[in-house]
Order: sequence, then C-alpha cells, then structure tokens
Amino acid sequence: MQTFNNFKEREQKARNAIWQSYLQDVGLDNQVRLYVEHHLQEISPQYWQHHTGLTRPEAKQVIELLSTQRFLDFHSVEENDDSIDFSLPENVTDYVLCVSFDEDGNVEDISMES
Repeated sequence: MQTFNNFKEREQKARNAIWQSYLQDVGLDNQVRLYVEHHLQEISPQYWQHHTGLTRPEAKQVIELLSTQRFLDFHSVEENDDSIDFSLPENVTDYVLCVSFDEDGNVEDISMES
C-alpha cells in the first residue's frame, strides 16, 4: 500500500510539474512544449477527436491525456533511478515525457525520450 500511495503522490507531483513547465518555460528547448506541439502536428485529427472530443485540442487537454508508462523508485531498482514516464494512450507514439525526482522526492528534471 505504501508503494501505491508513494506512486500516486509522485504521479501528481509529476503531472503538476509537466503543466507548470509548459506554462512557465517558453524557450525553444522546453521539452513539454516540444512534446505537445510535435504530437499535435503528427497525430491524426481522428485520434484527438476520439480521445478529447476535438480535432485539435489545447495543450492542457493533451497533457491531461498522458498516461503513466513506467515508474521506478530508489528502493525497487539497483541504480538511483526515480522517475515516471508519461505517454499518449494506444501506443500512438514512441516518445515519453520522463519526470525524474531527487532523493527528497522533488521533481528534478523533465525530458522527452524515445
């Protein structure tokens, strides 16, 4: 039960950090913006219609659609990898947003990976 609660807390922190990163960092290297904009351009309007009700959703809707793909914490693996991967449903992409945490459970980094 502790691991599940830990996961839900980390997932919520990660989701908040993803949205805040999108809002606050307007630089060209913003990984969240790159992820959202890339997928809005590359994925068919039918996919978006099916999942959001719109053929071209807003960034917030794309971010809310992300689902967890992988969770590693310091206690379950040998290396110090504490992260959650998020991606779009139905394996529509090979890309994930990886949210990494420091030893205190604070969000350390958000990167786009494949």
